Amino acid sequence: MTRFFVLLLICTCIVVFYLNKVFIANTIHFGRTVMWNTYGYGGETRTIFQDPTIYLRQNVRTHVGDISFLEFREELYKKYGYTLTSPTYPFVTVVSNYQMNCTWEFTDWLQVQKNRTNRRPRAYLPDGGQRDFLTNKYSGKYSDDRAKLNITYKSWENIADIVTWHARDVLRLVDDMSGISMHYAMKNYYLTGKRGLVLASDHPIVEVQAIQNGASHILSVGQVARETEDVSSMSFLEFAEKRRRYSEAFDFVATWGTIESVGLGRYGDVLDAFGDLQMMAMLGCSLKKGGLFFLGIPMGRDAVIFNQKRIYGHARLPMLIAGYEWIGTFSEDFETSTEITGPEIDRLHKFDHLKRTLVLRKL
Repeated sequence: MTRFFVLLLICTCIVVFYLNKVFIANTIHFGRTVMWNTYGYGGETRTIFQDPTIYLRQNVRTHVGDISFLEFREELYKKYGYTLTSPTYPFVTVVSNYQMNCTWEFTDWLQVQKNRTNRRPRAYLPDGGQRDFLTNKYSGKYSDDRAKLNITYKSWENIADIVTWHARDVLRLVDDMSGISMHYAMKNYYLTGKRGLVLASDHPIVEVQAIQNGASHILSVGQVARETEDVSSMSFLEFAEKRRRYSEAFDFVATWGTIESVGLGRYGDVLDAFGDLQMMAMLGCSLKKGGLFFLGIPMGRDAVIFNQKRIYGHARLPMLIAGYEWIGTFSEDFETSTEITGPEIDRLHKFDHLKRTLVLRKL
């Protein structure tokens, strides 16, 4: 019995000594105790592990099972030309190894558009290259081509009147209240007198929201033409051809429900596994250094809902926002920035997702 108490005393001393040397956050993550520090800016809280080795071995949930960030680094980011620079959780921070010059991105896109022959919406992924569309296997796949042949574009001719409506009344026109997160994000950042670029969707909600929050003028580029005193528009083809005129010309960029479908052929566009990443780069070329990017996307386990959209998770999201500082996250439930957690993402079932507006600052 005496030996037992002596041994217990020794063990207690060792534990106390160790606790005085390191800080242990008594938090369970996937059944393991992890060490971390947190930092926040503008309401967005992210986590940096004190020991990167411990962090990289942590698992996150994907469609092919629980995968470590170490595997992501070796099998995903290195393959596609990215370097993992900071062990932030729940999404790592990566940078592209390619030095963006805002010339190749546009010339390559223009060449592809010039050579394309098929302008009908696509029903199937190509037999070859599916691995790239699925983020080197880490994204799930689900086919959704129900509207592939009857896409209709909505155009509102009375935008000048609509901007006087309440923000929630505007969203009732498209029966999607999750878009209020874009309004909240813009409301929290000073847009008065600023010029913005919007990647157009089927409806000009983002343009209306920007004007409601004080933007002086919006250039809308995409499929849908819309013109008012405060909003001008052009096709993306014309915008790409005039790229030098718009180089670092805008105070902010905004898009909701568009980036995730680029390259999936939903509107007859060219199939491109990296279309969303290239589009982010091209839009970024028109944004001033330090300018804001309001990015509305679906978040969950990485997936491709073909030909509708991508869902961004632990694997692909870091590549999408490479080159930006993530400073805020907005949902339809709160008017101020909130954080999005790993467990919140991981407990979503398969192709379920959350719609969020991320606020990014161009580095």
